[in-house]
Amino acid sequence: MAINEWKIWQNLGITKPRREQVKIDDDLDAINMYLKDLSMDTKKIYLLIREIQLLRQKEQLLSSVPFGHTVSPTTEDEIKKCIEQQIAKWDELLKHYYFFKQDADINGVRLKKISKLMQSKAEKFGISEKLLEKIRKDPKWTFNW
Repeated sequence: MAINEWKIWQNLGITKPRREQVKIDDDLDAINMYLKDLSMDTKKIYLLIREIQLLRQKEQLLSSVPFGHTVSPTTEDEIKKCIEQQIAKWDELLKHYYFFKQDADINGVRLKKISKLMQSKAEKFGISEKLLEKIRKDPKWTFNW
């Protein structure tokens, strides 16, 4: 943290805390872009999960040895290769899911900021008390879900 961002300066009255500007239109555009890309992201995650399931089925098929038989060295090598492929796919899945979750969290923060701004505008301009009460109490508006 830079020296000019220390809270001590605010406590001494030398600097004022910065108010974060909420740009509703920019945030809505960003959320809209996220929603457009969402189908591509979920499709990629779905395909990776499907590939892992197929590799698991292959591993289980290779691992199923009839009673009284032993697993051949070539079969063990195939099982090992199958597990390595699963791990590689799992790593790719975790990467895509991490980015997917990060994007969802960021857009959730955007929605929360917009909601607070709308609530303050509603109070400022004196909208109907029924609607204002809903904004204050509804779990969707207060993000208590």
